[in-house]
Amino acid sequence: MIMDKWVEKNLGKSIDYDGVYGVQCVDLIKHFVKNVLLVEPQSIGNAIEYYRKRKTSSYLKTNFKWISNSAKFVPQKGDICVFTSKSGNGHISVATGEGTTSYFYSYDQNYPSGKHEPMTRVKHSYASFLGVLRPKFKGTIINAPTVTKGKTYKLTAKCTVYKNFGTDSGAKKVSQLTADGRKNAYKKGANDTAVLKKRTKVTVKNVKRLSSGNLWIEIPSGFILIWNAKKKALYIKLSLIHISEPTRH
Repeated sequence: MIMDKWVEKNLGKSIDYDGVYGVQCVDLIKHFVKNVLLVEPQSIGNAIEYYRKRKTSSYLKTNFKWISNSAKFVPQKGDICVFTSKSGNGHISVATGEGTTSYFYSYDQNYPSGKHEPMTRVKHSYASFLGVLRPKFKGTIINAPTVTKGKTYKLTAKCTVYKNFGTDSGAKKVSQLTADGRKNAYKKGANDTAVLKKRTKVTVKNVKRLSSGNLWIEIPSGFILIWNAKKKALYIKLSLIHISEPTRH
């Protein structure tokens, strides 16, 4: 799930991820890791253990990079923020990406009174802030490039044409493309996999971002991946093409 959608769906709600001890700050983190980072969360312990085990937990080391607080540090969107607390159990939250070196905002739960408060956007100082666990995969956190329905773009790489949004739908055959699509196919055989050549002009009929963070568009010939979130690879030229002749797709 894209982080913005996750926030929209859960802000103001109480998340008891594991069904133990009621609504806790760690429940919010596990829910975020599962649904946004697409990683199976593991039990680390209380919030402070995310700091204490930052160098020993294979789960934390595999999926996150620890960054300690410093005078010039500001948490980025999607960073998992770890704090000390008077109870000794610590506190943990998800950074919104807003802030300066004097303050920052994050999404918190069971905070500030520890009375099972729901997910809330909270302004923090750096007084008890230890640092962050920065996700190594940020494809579902960062914003995808913007494309406009009805506009025409040029491919910057060869692109396979699929039957629907996502590779699970299966690739089309050249024979299933439009006439212009067949003209711009990398291979011409009717039963060859439909792959459009680099520099092919495509007109956007619809746009969809999948839970993986990948951005897909529908074109007259089918569906193509135009932005790979994990690789941060864009396969179209974002500048619009102004043409008077029929587009190729």
